[in-house]
Amino acid sequence: MSGLTRAQLRAAVVEGLRTGVPGLGGRVFPLRAWPLQMAQMPAALVYDRAIRRTSLARALGAPTYRTLVTFVLVLRAEGASEADVTATLDALSGAAEAALLSSPAFMALAEEIPDIALEREIQPEAERLVGQDAMQFDMQFTEVFDPAGLPDFTEARLTLDAIDPFDRDGPHPPIVDFPPPAAPPRRSGPDGRAEAEIRITYPQP
Repeated sequence: MSGLTRAQLRAAVVEGLRTGVPGLGGRVFPLRAWPLQMAQMPAALVYDRAIRRTSLARALGAPTYRTLVTFVLVLRAEGASEADVTATLDALSGAAEAALLSSPAFMALAEEIPDIALEREIQPEAERLVGQDAMQFDMQFTEVFDPAGLPDFTEARLTLDAIDPFDRDGPHPPIVDFPPPAAPPRRSGPDGRAEAEIRITYPQP
């Protein structure tokens, strides 16, 4: 299979946030739920939420898809007031967007990022407020699933041995992969003599 795997995508996002958002202090987890012993914020989660493939396959070629991977980045912060939490989340989200979308290396991973969405929640927790920004990125790729273990397609041969016999009486050896010729005198084919044959050789990479 050619194309970016979800594991590679997650790893790229995690690394981009750990190096590009100092305010997170390296607390970026490739998980769907917060670690039970997480004692310090701000912090971030990174996970892939969905994958959708639309077929682009043509004729007898390898299965080819336009693939859309949706990954989620959750930024979490706490503060004494809603204004404090809002300011922290604004700074973190802005830094995260800059770290990813301004990075040529990260942007080169996908053919296109057609959609980005953000949802914010702030709720009381004990004596403080905890808020989080959930950022959703759609990343589009082309994936080709090459048949496993099959040799390269190097040549095609088109051979015609018509139903009407070209030669009714003559003896002819069979054509490879064709039914054996009928015995003379022939009223119908195959007769062992190809009326037409074309060979096509395909260039190799």
